Amino acid sequence: MTRLALLGALLVAMPAYGEEDSARELVEGFCAACHSLALVHQQRLSREVWDEVLTWMVDEQGMPELDAPDRAHILDYLSRTYGIDRPR
Repeated sequence: MTRLALLGALLVAMPAYGEEDSARELVEGFCAACHSLALVHQQRLSREVWDEVLTWMVDEQGMPELDAPDRAHILDYLSRTYGIDRPR
C-alpha cells in the first residue's frame, strides 16, 4: 500500500471532529477551570436550569462571560448530555 493510500485509509477510519467535540471542549475549558468535571457529570438539569447555573457562575463565581453562540452551544451540550431525562 502506498503512503498516500495508507494516509487516506487512516483519515477515513478517524472519527470526525464535530460540534459535539467542540461543545465538550468548551465545557471542559470553562467548567474545569474552577472545579472538577465530576460536578458537571453528576447533574441532571433542564436547559433552563443549566442556563441559570451559567448565569450564576458568571455573576457570582467569576466565570468569564460567554458570547451568545458559545453559550448556546454549551447549553445544547449540557442539556443533551446531562439533561433532566438522562440516567445517572
